[in-house]
Amino acid sequence: PGESISGQVFQTGRAQLSTAAKLLRSAMETMTPENQELLLEGTAYTPQPASNLCVPLRVGNRTIGTLTVSSSVAIYTEDDLSLLEAMAGQVSRAVANAQAFEAHVESEAKYRALVDNLPVAISETTPVGKVLFFNDAGLAINGYSFEELSSLAAEELYIDPTDRQRLSDALRQEGHCGYEFQIRRKDGRAVWIRGATRVIRNADGDILSYLGYHEDITEEYQQREGERSLRRIRELIGAMEQAGDIQPVLVAVRQALQQRGLPFEACGINVIDDITDPPTVRFNSMLEDGIAFHTEGHRGSDIVLEFWRSGQVQYRRDLWQDDPHNERETIEEIMDRSIRSIVDIPFAYGTLALNSETPNAFGEGDLAFLMTIQGVLDESFRRLRDLQALNRKEEELRRAQKMEAIGHLAGGIAHDFNNMLTLVTGHASFLLEGLAVHDERRDEALTIHEAADRCAKMVQQLLAFSARQIAAPATTDINAVIDESSKLLQRLIGENIKFDLNLDPTAGAIYIDRGQLEQIVLNLVINGRDAIGDNGAIRIATANGAPPDASPAVGYTVIAVTDTGKGMAPEVVEQIFDPFFTTKEPGQGTGLGLSTVYGIVRQNEGHIAVESTLDKGTTFRIYLPHSDAAAVAADDEPTRPQPGRETVLIVEDERALLRMARRQLERNGYTVLDAPDASGAFALLDDHPDIDLLLTDVVLARGPNGPELARQFRQRRPGVPVLFMSGYTAEHHEELEPGRFLPKPLTESMLTAMVRTVIDRA
Repeated sequence: PGESISGQVFQTGRAQLSTAAKLLRSAMETMTPENQELLLEGTAYTPQPASNLCVPLRVGNRTIGTLTVSSSVAIYTEDDLSLLEAMAGQVSRAVANAQAFEAHVESEAKYRALVDNLPVAISETTPVGKVLFFNDAGLAINGYSFEELSSLAAEELYIDPTDRQRLSDALRQEGHCGYEFQIRRKDGRAVWIRGATRVIRNADGDILSYLGYHEDITEEYQQREGERSLRRIRELIGAMEQAGDIQPVLVAVRQALQQRGLPFEACGINVIDDITDPPTVRFNSMLEDGIAFHTEGHRGSDIVLEFWRSGQVQYRRDLWQDDPHNERETIEEIMDRSIRSIVDIPFAYGTLALNSETPNAFGEGDLAFLMTIQGVLDESFRRLRDLQALNRKEEELRRAQKMEAIGHLAGGIAHDFNNMLTLVTGHASFLLEGLAVHDERRDEALTIHEAADRCAKMVQQLLAFSARQIAAPATTDINAVIDESSKLLQRLIGENIKFDLNLDPTAGAIYIDRGQLEQIVLNLVINGRDAIGDNGAIRIATANGAPPDASPAVGYTVIAVTDTGKGMAPEVVEQIFDPFFTTKEPGQGTGLGLSTVYGIVRQNEGHIAVESTLDKGTTFRIYLPHSDAAAVAADDEPTRPQPGRETVLIVEDERALLRMARRQLERNGYTVLDAPDASGAFALLDDHPDIDLLLTDVVLARGPNGPELARQFRQRRPGVPVLFMSGYTAEHHEELEPGRFLPKPLTESMLTAMVRTVIDRA
């Protein structure tokens, strides 16, 4: 009976205890104070006559009540008392158990309320991954209800399955484990969590479950990784040494966007070249392993330019609901997928665009992060532009050094070669004068003369590309020169090639030697003709425009020569201005045409740029500075030479050339004195006070050079004019007076005309 009573009382719980308490209070009220005191001390109370029995209920050393029986007819014996005392012990234990159960229930309710209100997730799972418990915070992090979680295996929550395996291995080996990894919410969003889990074992050491806690650290992780990504990007920017180094930077930018967890399907950079009019938009896809050129000037360019000029973040949350710029069709055509939300972040040189198939894909925190990316894009593209400018300067310096070296060589050759050509041309002229019209030797002499002229032009071409050609610049109407040359150019390129002119009437005049300008246009047109072959088009356009990095204080006129030929690969474009480099078949070209153009442009403080695409054609742009209003007008045309009676002193170290010049002048009535150097010239001054002109070579083999000889001569014969001649004058060009120079090779008509002009103007 005692066991039964104990179990019954324990099962009935609080309600039964309440009834027992009432009975105990009623029994105590019937006792005298003395008997109550005895009972509380733990002494059984047996009133007389023995029709009532009272036994104390004790738990340990504490009395918690009494067990009393009463009878109006029976007299209780000692055996009855012993039985009642045994029953009292069972009742005491039943009451104690009931109280303990009550306390356990209350404690569990308090614990559950505490756990459910904790800000961190509390979970319990079995070793095989069955979910036993998740508090409210855990359910909120995962986005599932408890019933949904109970039907899932724990590994289904892990983005990286190896994270689950590493956690399980650590728990089996160590009994506890701390961690940081990503889980996948019910809505598909990745969440970073940080937590710790401990093994729960039974008395035998068997694993019962895993008890753990974790918290959502996505924002903290994103901020931490974002700062790390930005440091990495800035390191890459600082390490950029050439233009191609921007690719690792943009790859790192994409990785930063991915680590942020931004839900984009595609991202790209719209690079804007605002030098062109209208600006050119080049869209580049930012791939995981590099940057791929996608398209140039696509249909959405106007929208991109509008966003860029606004300088404000442009976020279209759902194109299916609102498409204010009618972008959806264009974007889906380019991306070949259905795009719902787009964000465009303007930076200094373009925009960063992210496209997502998810509506409302980007939150306020995401937009704030993209603004930090805007800053590093500014840094990277600013660095890129600086490197491009530096590369251009280095390339110009390299090319200038190459030209300088070849120019020195060309100058040395030109000096001696022009002397020889003067002799060949002069003596060929003497032969022609002495031969009858029908003399068969006349054709031979004429061939010699023509060959010498061709050689002279080749030497001038060498000097032109090395920027050592002596020119007579003047204010030149660029449109008039091109228009006047158009008929000749059309004949040169042939009837199968279409030839167009697009000359801007507002294009400013330039200050250049007219012959040099004609040479530039001629070489570029011939180059285009050779690139086209049979059929195509060549177009010459003029306009006002400035090259990249030009000073705003200097105005430029640009000549653009465009052909529809086969174009050039980038590696070919890098070499086209190098002397003697040519893509033509052997015997079809010297490789001097574009080098000559480059030399002339550089000599006139201009710039040259080329754009070429294989199988599409090439455009050369020549930028020449506008003519200075103070430029000196061209000299009047020289008068027709008359026979001379004056005395001319010739100083020339080449004996054969000296004899020929003397003969040509004496044939035209002049008295000629000659000397091989300065000392010989000064020796003649004392005996000949009537010298009317000093004609001297610029470069003399012995003693002072021509300009120094002229300075000393003027000190001794003030007012007597000086005329210089040379086949190469780059080293002394600044020392020569305008209109007082004869370039070799000389002809008799050139020599006599210039001598007459200089004497008459003295």
